[in-house]
Amino acid sequence: MNAIAALFYFAGSALGGWLGPMLPNITHFQLHSIFICSTLLRLPACLIFQSLTTDEPAGTKMTAMEKFFFQPRRFLQGRFSR
Repeated sequence: MNAIAALFYFAGSALGGWLGPMLPNITHFQLHSIFICSTLLRLPACLIFQSLTTDEPAGTKMTAMEKFFFQPRRFLQGRFSR
């Protein structure tokens, strides 16, 4: 798994380095256009993974905002204080 991850890290970096000079300037820096392209390409995958169902019991699924502002201590105190 680590070898595959390393391969894709290399491929993504090489692709970004190759595409960087070819992309137009969206802001004052050409590097910003790479980040915008990366964000736009990751967004569909994020939406697909968000819609997948899991085997979690009802009422335990966290929303995206809860995941973003997740506080493990508060979560565990709520679980074990019952």
